[in-house]
Amino acid sequence: DKFSNSYPHRCPSIVLKNVRYVDPGTKEELDWDYDSSSLVATSNEAGDFNLLHAVIKIGDKYSLIHRAFVYVGNVHVSMDLILDNFTVTKMESICPENFVRNGGFTIGDSRFWTKYGTSKYDVVQISGNEVLKVYDRSTSDDGIMQYLYIDVKCINEKDRVQIRVKY
Repeated sequence: DKFSNSYPHRCPSIVLKNVRYVDPGTKEELDWDYDSSSLVATSNEAGDFNLLHAVIKIGDKYSLIHRAFVYVGNVHVSMDLILDNFTVTKMESICPENFVRNGGFTIGDSRFWTKYGTSKYDVVQISGNEVLKVYDRSTSDDGIMQYLYIDVKCINEKDRVQIRVKY
């Protein structure tokens, strides 16, 4: 089944999870949604990275966000991930800053990133670039994630954000 997580040639997807209070007034109970979307653009250059690209529409529940995080999911467990650059940006130039911190791993470590599931990860050098290698995953969703600190004044209902992962 090509749409099963156990299919070894399935393309990865970008997943944006938002956690919000069911009742923002009481802040007693949390609920969450997963938005998943991706398009893979493979490189024409031998040895170059592929580009994982997603556009996710911000729904009405995003105005109640308590926390959000983004990760690459649906990668077969037999494959390691090597991330070269990770960004989340608003589509329009009103709020151009990148919501992902240390997405290019240029500071030489994995600061602001944490494992998702049972994976391991290290910053390594490939072709002179610092990239994040994710390995020893037990399920296709294991990987790395980062909590996104999004100023709620920066995004509005029905805004779209562009998510790109070069891998």
